[in-house]
Amino acid sequence: VLIYPLLNIYRFVKYLFTSHSSNFHDLKFLHNLWLQNRRNSSNLKIDFIKKNNFLSNDFTPKDKFFSHEFSINSQHGEDGVTAYIFSIIKSPNKTFLEIGAGGKTSNTECLLTNFGWKGALVDGSSEELKTTTDRFFKSGIQEKNIQTIVSWITKDNVNNLINDKLFTYNIDLLSIDIDGNDFWIWDGISSIKPRLVIIEYNASLGKKHSLVMKYNEKHNKKDHHPLGWYHGASLAALSKLGKTKGYSLVYCESSGVNAFFVRNDLLTNELKEMPIEIAYNHIRIEA
Repeated sequence: VLIYPLLNIYRFVKYLFTSHSSNFHDLKFLHNLWLQNRRNSSNLKIDFIKKNNFLSNDFTPKDKFFSHEFSINSQHGEDGVTAYIFSIIKSPNKTFLEIGAGGKTSNTECLLTNFGWKGALVDGSSEELKTTTDRFFKSGIQEKNIQTIVSWITKDNVNNLINDKLFTYNIDLLSIDIDGNDFWIWDGISSIKPRLVIIEYNASLGKKHSLVMKYNEKHNKKDHHPLGWYHGASLAALSKLGKTKGYSLVYCESSGVNAFFVRNDLLTNELKEMPIEIAYNHIRIEA
């Protein structure tokens, strides 16, 4: 019973006397300790990212990505991965488009709150979108930095929304999470070329086959399966789509939900395409 408290004390003392650790258990402990005590300090968030840039060279590329996972406002580890990627490819405009922005978590809230970003939130539910914006404004985000659009997104209207109502500037980040037609919406977007795309994949479809749900403009995932497993596309399908649009898969966060695609002209020796069989993670269902 005492083994875990004693182990945590050991890890904390070890952290005090070492500049960094190559042990993932120590890193995850530090990560959790840091989250609990410093959630509201943007300076320490940046310091955490910088510290992990000095990780052991023995780490694989996937290991290094994993060590950067943390969540401030995202559902899983997307906040940390996003910060890590932009530390390499840069974000000259600090702008985003988040499609499927309603709900309790967000892939862009941390950028808005702590790093001075601006952008647009799109969702088909006015109630869900209000939940998001109310939370943003309570965090001190200025209304001028957010555009909101209540619209049911389809592959036929997405470019019109972008062109007519949203943007006159280049987009650094595109996030798509609509629990259904994600593949088809990304496929339909031709009016912007974001530097980074975060998109949900359906890990239950495995990593070997290129599978996509049939396009259904009115799709609701729970209409087809009580647990909502009928949605989206496999990682292989999204990777193929990304290649046709000039993007490479660089990582999938460890919960098995979101994949990260970087525009090919921004790839470096530090940030390379990751093979599907390595990047893929099974869905992790937490209690």
